[in-house]
Amino acid sequence: ICLSAGPTGWAAHRRVRLKMGRHRRNNTQMSSHTRDVAGQPEEPAAPATARTSRAETQSDRDQVRELIEALGDPTHPRHSVAVDELVKLGPQAVPALTAALTPDHPWLTSYRAAEALAQIGDGRANGALIQALRHPNSNVRWSVVRALSEVGDTRAMIALRRVAHEDH
Repeated sequence: ICLSAGPTGWAAHRRVRLKMGRHRRNNTQMSSHTRDVAGQPEEPAAPATARTSRAETQSDRDQVRELIEALGDPTHPRHSVAVDELVKLGPQAVPALTAALTPDHPWLTSYRAAEALAQIGDGRANGALIQALRHPNSNVRWSVVRALSEVGDTRAMIALRRVAHEDH
């Protein structure tokens, strides 16, 4: 779209912005032509109450806790989908996943937690992943190495170089 083409170019730009949902005016202020091009704007979401927000947060924490348990239990009904579901939850699962990297969890839980953290890619996990390079289980350390190689953080690269020289 040529924006320097005068009013026609600007009108085309405006139609594109409207189509993409970037226009902030409500439906009653748009011309009928603009409504035809852009379609009807979405209704704003109703504001959530504090009670609903707290309930959803507790529900999310319970779900994360169950999925963390499922990571290390092959007999759990959600074991096969636990990593994918934790990745979908994204950043809210990071604290529980980093806690699962410690040796007091079953090795399979730690192994798969590192796998999920690699897919989420949240930088908050870097410190816990670097510490997990000293995990007593070599399978967990291998999973952590793969997770850190995805991060590209300078501290992670230094830690990976150290492990390459020390861990055989």
